[in-house]
Amino acid sequence: MYDNLPLGNSTMIRTLSFGLVLFVSLGSTVSVHADESPTEYYRIWRGFRDSRQSFQTFTLDLNQLFIPSTVALGKGKGLNGFLAALLPEQKSPLLPDEVDLAVYSDKQSYETIMDSPEGKQYGASQDKYFDLAQSDALTPEPYDGSNTPIEIEHAYLMRQKGGYHWQINRNLFSVFMRSSGISDSDYRDAVRATLNAWKTLIDLDSGKPIWQVQRAVILVAHDYVLLFQGAGIRAPLLGEASDKLRQGASYRLGYRAPESAGLKPGSGVDLTF
Repeated sequence: MYDNLPLGNSTMIRTLSFGLVLFVSLGSTVSVHADESPTEYYRIWRGFRDSRQSFQTFTLDLNQLFIPSTVALGKGKGLNGFLAALLPEQKSPLLPDEVDLAVYSDKQSYETIMDSPEGKQYGASQDKYFDLAQSDALTPEPYDGSNTPIEIEHAYLMRQKGGYHWQINRNLFSVFMRSSGISDSDYRDAVRATLNAWKTLIDLDSGKPIWQVQRAVILVAHDYVLLFQGAGIRAPLLGEASDKLRQGASYRLGYRAPESAGLKPGSGVDLTF
């Protein structure tokens, strides 16, 4: 029941081989711009809609209030990127409704923003949109392969050396679902196999950023894995690497201004500011 998630209408994907996906862009291409600090700090948020809100009101509030206020809070103060995806209304109840990735220059910038009066007000406003009993944000920890234990309800980061500018490159959001009926042990093994396949691809140094997968931010939940990935315009992207963890949906994150994000169900946006 987890395998049938619709794709957004802005994405075309062709599977090349186990663990690799070729992305065919339907829009213009851009190049990698390496100006992001090596100390970059990430927060990946999964938001479950407050059941008191209709899905239509939730979507409207995300576009008119949540997304613009998030960018306004951090712009010029260390927020270097903000990417968001909205899943379809008809989906597995296990999945969140909205997932986003905030990219900061460093941890100190994030803490300074959130400790400010404006940041505290922003944090207190989240219950307007989300069920905070289910929703949360995680900070990814580095994933270095076989020495990293797979933990559920954790987030992981894989990165190529050098900088990566999330606002002008090719970025994708993907959902991978745990296959029905498998044990927790088999699921962990499937997640490990998938992450190791992705790490192998990211560790390959082509010498040319446009051919390189640059970043992967991964959230591992009990029944699903969420992935934000950033890559050069000609790089093969990260896909399935285990038949026990199946790719359900992938959205190309289109470039949008915060005040006109136009986030729709089954799509994602990459905010430019």
